[in-house]
Amino acid sequence: MGNVVIDMSMSLDGYIAAPNDTPGQGLGEDGMRLHNWMFDDPSVFEQVYGDLTENTGAVIMGRRTYDNSIENWGGKGPLGDVPCFLVTHRPIEGADPVFTVVPDGIESALAKAREAAGDKRIGIMGANLDQQFLAAGLVDEIRIHL
Repeated sequence: MGNVVIDMSMSLDGYIAAPNDTPGQGLGEDGMRLHNWMFDDPSVFEQVYGDLTENTGAVIMGRRTYDNSIENWGGKGPLGDVPCFLVTHRPIEGADPVFTVVPDGIESALAKAREAAGDKRIGIMGANLDQQFLAAGLVDEIRIHL
């Protein structure tokens, strides 16, 4: 069974997104600067994450993360064809098959993600979802990149 991992970039003053996060601007105004450290030099990304797509078997995300980021992901998941489990009560129209809507909570999403991921890691995306998983004691590892 793979580890459940929260992996995020954070500014030194504790922010994980910039103000005014909206669809198409998921990290807020100029929010990508939180991630420049890993995209400016591909060797740094590989050092920190390795082959993220190969090592991740599933992603669980919240609805806000999906709504704010799907445009930037080109309609696919954040890691291409890696299965994504979307915790939401609202249906999604026309979503790529990589997404599975999970209306019955984080435990159900985790069970589905574990089945899909096998021994690979399960990534959690979205601040509120991170908080829910932490409060429930369902996180194995937290990696915060300052």
